[in-house]
Amino acid sequence: PSQSLEHLRRSTSALWTNYKQCKFIRQQRKAGAALDFSAYWMLRRGAADRMKLFQVAWLISVAKWSTPFIMYFFPSVLPSTFETPDAFAKRLAEAEAVRHAALLDMLRRSDAGKMDGRLAYDAMTAGSKSKALQTLTEVPCSVSNIPLAAVHAASRSVSGPPKIAPKFFHMQAIRSALKNINEGDEALRNTKISTLPVHLLQEACAERGIASTGNRASKALCGELQQWLSLTGNFAKSHPDLVKEDRDQVALALYAINTASSIRSTSRTNSPLIRALYSRDNF
Repeated sequence: PSQSLEHLRRSTSALWTNYKQCKFIRQQRKAGAALDFSAYWMLRRGAADRMKLFQVAWLISVAKWSTPFIMYFFPSVLPSTFETPDAFAKRLAEAEAVRHAALLDMLRRSDAGKMDGRLAYDAMTAGSKSKALQTLTEVPCSVSNIPLAAVHAASRSVSGPPKIAPKFFHMQAIRSALKNINEGDEALRNTKISTLPVHLLQEACAERGIASTGNRASKALCGELQQWLSLTGNFAKSHPDLVKEDRDQVALALYAINTASSIRSTSRTNSPLIRALYSRDNF
């Protein structure tokens, strides 16, 4: 009980500190200051935490006796300052598993003839992320025009609505996620990435489909983020007439490529025999 009370005290104090920091950052941004990723993420987290506070207040008003049980069994309803290191690691691992399942389901549907899989096959056998990105973006395609199976996979990977929801709601979830990625990219370009704490590196990587769980070193996470910025930046330089739809296509394509890369790296460490079974280099 004493540990729980101490955790409650620290988390509540951190929530108030974050509120004051967000207020200061907003004042700086209003004055024209460019945000680095730490400040950008603080604003993102602050907005989400305020929404959760309203949700908790609503829960207390309609089900005050059940609220403690709801918060115990569903700790995600609480603001981010209440998240423990174990809960943080579990959240990232669960999100990564969902991304993997979404991509694998899309590939299975493609193999079953539900969508043309030639482009995906060419990308996965391209040999590098840059070549795979070039393959997927060679033909301009609006995000709203991608196949329905790909829409469902992308929506599922960013915690979109259930599959039975109309396409409009899936597209809203995808566009919201891409907006966050593009805004985060601008902040990352104003940041010396190697100075970011590990938890922010993990958050930034996870949001871009990059493997961020396990014991990945900070240097590896930094390298992945720098590669993301390099690939998206090089594409923008080579396409000076780039519009928002093109930028979204690039981000979504690279997100899928990173997810495929994450699955491959996981299979090497967790399933070496399964990987050997399907390897082309064997009998």
